[in-house]
Amino acid sequence: MPSFARTKILPPRAQAGALLARPALARRMAAALLQQPLVLVSAAAGCGKTSALVQALDQLPAGTAVAWVACDTGDSPLQLFGCLVAALEPYDLPWRIAPDALIAAAAASPADDPAAAARALRHLTTELINALDAAEVAHGVIAVDDLHRVEHPQVHAFLDLLLERFTPRWTLALATRHDPPIALQRLRAQGRVAVFDATDLQFDADQARAVAAAQGIDADTADALYARTLGWPAGLQLALQVLRGTPGGRLAAQASQIDRQVFDFLATEVLDQLPPALREFLLATAVLPELTAGRCAALSGDPRAAEHLETLERSGLFVTLLDGHEPTLRLHDLLRDALEHRLQRQPGDRLRQQLCRAAESEPDPVRRMAYWLRAERWAEAARELHLQSYALLTASQTGTVLRWLERFPSSVSHALPDLHLVRTLVAWMHWRWPDMVASAHAAEAGFAAAGRPLEAMAARAYAALALRASGDDVASNAVLTGLTQDVDALLAEREPEFRAGRRWDGQEPGMLAAMLGREAAVWCAFDDARFDALAVHTADSLALLDRSIGLAPLFQMLPLPGYTGLRGMAPLIARYVRIGQARLGPDDAHLQTLMQAIDGSVRVWRGDIDAGLPLLQEAAAEVRWHDHPLRTTLHVHPFLCVAHLLRGDLAALRADAAVLERTLRRASVDVGRRVATEMFHLGRWLHAAGLVDEALALWREVADWREPGMRPNWHLQRSAAPAWIALAEGDLASAEAGFSAALTRHGDQLDIFGQTTELRLRGAMLRLQLGQRPQAAAELLRPVFTRHADDADIASVWQAGPAVLDDLVAADWQGALTPDERGTLARWAADAQALRGACETPPADGAVPVSDPAGLPGAAADETLSPREWEVLARLAAGDSNKLIARAFDLSPHTVKRHVANILLKLDLRSRGQAAAWFHAHGG
Repeated sequence: MPSFARTKILPPRAQAGALLARPALARRMAAALLQQPLVLVSAAAGCGKTSALVQALDQLPAGTAVAWVACDTGDSPLQLFGCLVAALEPYDLPWRIAPDALIAAAAASPADDPAAAARALRHLTTELINALDAAEVAHGVIAVDDLHRVEHPQVHAFLDLLLERFTPRWTLALATRHDPPIALQRLRAQGRVAVFDATDLQFDADQARAVAAAQGIDADTADALYARTLGWPAGLQLALQVLRGTPGGRLAAQASQIDRQVFDFLATEVLDQLPPALREFLLATAVLPELTAGRCAALSGDPRAAEHLETLERSGLFVTLLDGHEPTLRLHDLLRDALEHRLQRQPGDRLRQQLCRAAESEPDPVRRMAYWLRAERWAEAARELHLQSYALLTASQTGTVLRWLERFPSSVSHALPDLHLVRTLVAWMHWRWPDMVASAHAAEAGFAAAGRPLEAMAARAYAALALRASGDDVASNAVLTGLTQDVDALLAEREPEFRAGRRWDGQEPGMLAAMLGREAAVWCAFDDARFDALAVHTADSLALLDRSIGLAPLFQMLPLPGYTGLRGMAPLIARYVRIGQARLGPDDAHLQTLMQAIDGSVRVWRGDIDAGLPLLQEAAAEVRWHDHPLRTTLHVHPFLCVAHLLRGDLAALRADAAVLERTLRRASVDVGRRVATEMFHLGRWLHAAGLVDEALALWREVADWREPGMRPNWHLQRSAAPAWIALAEGDLASAEAGFSAALTRHGDQLDIFGQTTELRLRGAMLRLQLGQRPQAAAELLRPVFTRHADDADIASVWQAGPAVLDDLVAADWQGALTPDERGTLARWAADAQALRGACETPPADGAVPVSDPAGLPGAAADETLSPREWEVLARLAAGDSNKLIARAFDLSPHTVKRHVANILLKLDLRSRGQAAAWFHAHGG
């Protein structure tokens, strides 16, 4: 979820005895909030838009849901959506897909593909509308304040999409200084909007007289006051502020001042009348969007911050009190503008100084970067973006990073090494290798010139990877050789610190450079299919991971799915999982899912299906909740397919295969990646299950694909595809010749997902079937016994299927295999048959029997509720909120939301109320 200040979702408090109370207006606006899809409050500054909206919300019937979002300059549709999700949290909306997954999908849309961005935004909006419509509330209002601050055109597109199919059970209220560029004309023609403009908000003479009388001001003065302000609420409030305390409350003494421009009036008749200490406090804190005692004390250095805030609240001096856990005030824009104007005129450009001080003490990273940018401190802003980019890009928020890049002037954008490194990371995410090479080299040169050698080393590691990916192995190896030496020297220099027990922070430049250097060696070994070297380099990375703290190193060295099952990798991956599980907290849901999936995959591949399958199924539920993002799906569903294959559960295999295929095809559209290699291996598992036609269709489709930017290793994995096709078509001779040629040429380089072992097993069987000498079959088979001694990575053997293993056991080997080798074959065949016999189902014709709400196959293989889901359903039916359910079972609220989504999906229900009714109807 995008980071934002929680004060953005705190509605202002409607204080008793508010100075400019408008009961009649509040009643009219409240009626509109209950009847219309859109209520637009559009008027100039100082017309009391926020005050009127808050008073109207206060008039709504008890039980009306209200979600408040205050806009800031620079807000994107994803930030607005993230704020809205948080504001709606108390109402337990029954989301079918995790909101952060919707945000990640929208943020990952390529910047140069408007159609993809529009699809993602529409999907996000549709899910929001469905969740709102199924909410257990009589009526709800989404109030968006200060919409005029937003410049991002997609925010208005988001609002248009929301209103296009908005549920009648909710109302959208917008407060803005000018009409937003949405389809207002259409909404007016349809009678679906209520507009409150400056005319509606201004006071009439009688109202002005009543307000003045409440302040002890006579009717003549009130009439003069109305004539001079024309009923403008801010003018009335400002004038009354001045008149308060004037002897007799006579207007004449201040008439000339009230006739001034509002800006000057604020500066002279309001600010200059304040006690010097309070005025200085306001000047020192004017750059803050919200004022709290702690934040103001840190910025101003004034220990009386809490006292000043209490004085401001009592004075009614153009401040709004927010309804939060601690007293929080928001200055009116007019007052803040006046304060900032005065700061600019003070010596040394004090406004910029205060912005810098605010950035240095700001805990929220988004606001911190915004302060640096406003202060035009480009180097600091670039450094901030650099540090934030790792987490943003890991969360697939490429679009957010690109929008921040656009905030830098072109004159400095290409002069700052931190921004070059950010562009390096963005290019990496999109596999734009030439751009990545150029940006990495520019970053390295810039960091070296700036005296930042460790960041330069990290940039060099990215350059090595980009050069390798672009096909320039010679240059990549040269960079990697020098980089390895530098990393070794750096680690040797830090060795005394390690021995003393010090651990590196994952974002420290030295740690980042060392980890990237080590991981570059891992990635290059995998790309080159040097799998023995892969284990050696992975062990080096793990040793460094042990010496680090934080989550960033876990992201940096996340094992690829293809590592599982390779020689020597199982204990190393298991060690990585143990390190990760020890570091993760309850809020690290994404990494928790990855750790669970990786743990499950290792267990499945070593043959412990009973332990691995439940871990993978739990991870799959989380992946489904997040709408099947590519990375986590690839860590879960290939291994689910293998587990189902080994157990003979063909219905489950077909369901999870459908999920995997759908995700791979979506990835080929969304990120321009044609995922031929993954589709090829999926065909292997379908073929082993006897689903020959499905496998053949996949293999024929991907046989000739050439994925741009993919390393030769991935093309190499498909080198036996023609032989697999021949096998599926019944051409045994061509299949045997193709398998033998691939093994002769590449051998263990084909061993991703156990392909080398399967080729040897099937190739040996084909030689026997074709009448070749048993010695030739034994020669092909013998390395399998060595590779899988002590049943290491035994799933590679079992996935060939009991039929192949049984035929090999029954064959007349004429002494070509030793008794021990034949005994091992017999044991493998018996184990595979026992495992498959526990859950064997016959192949079924037709489509997968399960569909998700979007009509996509493979939403789940087993639609019965789990024991935990039954427990959650029981508490839901008892009326418990998500927070109460989480507390009852010691779960995170995130996990409870996912359980609720699974319950609704499995029972084909829309709302929590329907789920409760179902529970009671079925004996709950």
